[in-house]
Amino acid sequence: MYKVALVFLLFFFSVSCVVAQEQMMPLPEFSVQKAGNGKVRIGWVNPYGSDLIQINVQRSYDSLRGYRTIFSTPSPELPANGFLDNYVEGSKVYYRIFYMLSSNAYFFTKVKKIAPGYVDSSLNTEINSSDSVTVSLQDSVIATLPYNLFLKFRDSIYTNTKDSLLPAGQNLVAIHPYIPKAGEWRASQYIFTDRTGALNLRLPAAREKKYALQVYEADGKTQLFFLKHITEPDLTINKANFIHAGWFVFDLYEDGKLKERNKFYIQKEF
Repeated sequence: MYKVALVFLLFFFSVSCVVAQEQMMPLPEFSVQKAGNGKVRIGWVNPYGSDLIQINVQRSYDSLRGYRTIFSTPSPELPANGFLDNYVEGSKVYYRIFYMLSSNAYFFTKVKKIAPGYVDSSLNTEINSSDSVTVSLQDSVIATLPYNLFLKFRDSIYTNTKDSLLPAGQNLVAIHPYIPKAGEWRASQYIFTDRTGALNLRLPAAREKKYALQVYEADGKTQLFFLKHITEPDLTINKANFIHAGWFVFDLYEDGKLKERNKFYIQKEF
């Protein structure tokens, strides 16, 4: 995990010259993070002051279409703000922000999905943007970054890792590596759902070995269907085969032996 953080740092140093030359219109800072207890926090920073007259948070279960406004802030002029949305673990949810300026110009941010990592919200307001930021790991300084590169490093932590980034002093932040909990659910590499809600089976050795799949309700006992002999290495099962949304348990057998017992989540239609 430590290597991941160092790789990100090396990457940002390598592109720093390109970033400095780009003259792009700044968008509101926009983050999507798990907040615990079935909630996800969407947060942003307003660089336009009172010229920002409208902000709508939009959500979709498809990364390309179907976006609907779920929150419109009554105070878009605030320097930083956020919104808590309900979240079902395992579901694929995408967010974007629509915002309008006093000139009637309007924009959409890029689409973001729920980030696996955690960044303390105070980092958005407590760090002095005119100074460099020092990053530490296990009480050792690993880098000192200009503020603009620190923002990219911060985003990489909560977007690409499950680590935490916490304030540790004046313009000093600390990386806390993620430690998996015993028994924590991890998606199967063989059986998983895609963004359309379909169930995908990826069994590269299907033509050489005999695979079978039993799918159960969430209780792990009530059988939904049984595929006795899977011969295709890539197989897609339409979500219409499931009588309801939610969690389903499966047993995957290889040559008569249990290869994996896991679960997957089927999203409901919206």
